Amino acid sequence: MDTLLMRRIGYGTVTILLLLLVLAWTVSIAAPPRPIPAGASAMTSSTLDAQLVSYHQRVIVEAYNSNGMRNRVWDEDAVRYLDDYIRAINRLPGAPTFAALVPRGAILVEIGCNDPQVLYVYGTALHQVERYEDAETILRRAVTGFAAGAAPRSRARLAPRRLLEICEVTGGGKPEERARWQELAIQWTAEALTDGSFQPGESRLALIELEKNWTPFYSERFSQLTAALAALPRADSYVVNMLKGRDAAARAWAARGNAQKPSHEEQQLFIARMAVARTCFTEAWKLHPAYPEAATAMIPLAMAGAAGNLGTPRLWFDRAVSAQLDYLPAYAAYRKALQPHWGGSADALYAFGLECVRTRRFDTDVPLELVQALRDIEIVTGARTYWRKTDAYLAMKALCEGYAKSRPGDAAWYRTLCAAVAWYGGNYPEARRLLNALGNKAQAGVFARYFDARYERVRPEIYALSSPAAKKIALARDLEARNQAEALKAYEAALTGLTDTQAKLYVQQRLRELRAQARLAAGEWVNITPDATFIGWRRVAGMWSVGKDGTLKGMSGRDGLLLICDREFGEQVDIRGEIVFLRSPYTQFNAAVMVSAPRDGGDYRSVTLFAREQRVLLRRGFTDTGATELTAPVKDVNTVLIQARRGVLTITINDVVVAKDVPLAGGAGPCIGVGGQYWYAGAEVAFRRLQARRVP
Repeated sequence: MDTLLMRRIGYGTVTILLLLLVLAWTVSIAAPPRPIPAGASAMTSSTLDAQLVSYHQRVIVEAYNSNGMRNRVWDEDAVRYLDDYIRAINRLPGAPTFAALVPRGAILVEIGCNDPQVLYVYGTALHQVERYEDAETILRRAVTGFAAGAAPRSRARLAPRRLLEICEVTGGGKPEERARWQELAIQWTAEALTDGSFQPGESRLALIELEKNWTPFYSERFSQLTAALAALPRADSYVVNMLKGRDAAARAWAARGNAQKPSHEEQQLFIARMAVARTCFTEAWKLHPAYPEAATAMIPLAMAGAAGNLGTPRLWFDRAVSAQLDYLPAYAAYRKALQPHWGGSADALYAFGLECVRTRRFDTDVPLELVQALRDIEIVTGARTYWRKTDAYLAMKALCEGYAKSRPGDAAWYRTLCAAVAWYGGNYPEARRLLNALGNKAQAGVFARYFDARYERVRPEIYALSSPAAKKIALARDLEARNQAEALKAYEAALTGLTDTQAKLYVQQRLRELRAQARLAAGEWVNITPDATFIGWRRVAGMWSVGKDGTLKGMSGRDGLLLICDREFGEQVDIRGEIVFLRSPYTQFNAAVMVSAPRDGGDYRSVTLFAREQRVLLRRGFTDTGATELTAPVKDVNTVLIQARRGVLTITINDVVVAKDVPLAGGAGPCIGVGGQYWYAGAEVAFRRLQARRVP
């Protein structure tokens, strides 16, 4: 709705009209029929969650009581410890953290407990808190105990796989040891389907448990796993068919690629492998039509025309959600099938999103599929058109209120989501009204999670574009792309007489950014280090902070360390700064500057300095394949200068030119980023005096 019109007729009147529309929409969504089977009898994940808890109680606590390494000195404590672990992995209310399980595990080991289930839980907790060497020691004992004992193989199989993962960090394990652990992981995974770990009627639990830990380790050794399964004729046919089908489908998609029109050879290989997948999935579905996994797996096959005459994507979607209403992989697969690339349309995606809201099953995440559908539409169309639809906002409003009532503890989250949707769709007065109602209960995380935006940046924008100066500010925003000098004048005019604190903040931020761009255009060095709000930067991985002295500090997480600047600097630019190594618990201690880094953290060229190895790598991303080792001095404090000239880079480290004529990655640019390559937490690096300038 036009902002000026809203001011003329009054926000109160607009609010009443919106409430009437919401009431009308709510009545309309209650009208039958609803194609998605959302009745009270529909199975949901809550039933499955309860089944998983019961299963874990049987194979962990009951297994310990029946065949564990028991002793009255520790039995009571061990059972409580295992029970709390079950609560933790199933995310039950009041469950302890893995950090809390560490000291309790240490006590059990100290008093002599050597049960492999207890040792595995203790080793897992140590792994989760990044005490890798200690975790390796304990998990070695767990593997030995599982090999000698009678614990269910569904639990035993986890120990050698986790031990291998930890040794990738510690460097532990001789080649023959690692080979033996790999063999045990495959063997015990196969035996888990025949040793009684899973009872009759638990085929779905078996598949879920196996796939929960399905990493590239298993994909790369799938032929070994199928050979091990073939040697066990009593292996669960449902699980075996699902695993074989998934492997065949993955190899089919790998052969076809993402091309709209694959080559004849690619298409033939795709068809042959999909035929195997189709046979496996349909056999699995016939065995257990009350499970959603096989039907869901058939949706992409039907989408790609590889299901033969066995049904459409919608037929298989209906079968999947009839088995479990809130089986979200089915919704994701069907949304993909509705995309234009596969013969669908934006309207079809939108209609499906509305259909999900109409289920009114706010005890599940099904209505939230509307958000996913709107995001899919925006990706394929490149526009926010559907977010701006009045009925889309009304549906989202009903959705948010439904969740607020169903989940009162999270009411502020969903009401903030409603405000965020109003903002994203350009309805600034409505967003402002909702934020005012929320007050300090507004949830900043909503904007980051759903719209990859910082609340500290969005809030001033909302208040500015719903203020009395909204028209002037909107004009200034429109001028930014065409004439920055005029945009500066327009913002300065809008600032005159502006009393709204948040609106003033927004205008001042835009003035500061435009003035910096003007200085860049004039060839001056401009400070680009973020301030404490990180406005203009995007935190992709790790933890970041800015000190009072302006030093940017990063601490690695297990997801890495990466911060990307939103600003684009043009093809002719110099970027300089200092890299300071602070501390790291492991030898792999590095820091990097990335150039041509897209805003999503995708393709980029990285210059990575390794502190303890005293070397520098020039890489595409953080991939060692094709990396170039540069001859450069590496110190505790290092200066870096990167000069971009029409698609090529010159790199200087500590006043030594170490590389010339390096092609940019990711297209023109560059964008820039800072960070490091990490798979563990706790490494700390700093970046100081980050500056940029454009050159003729």
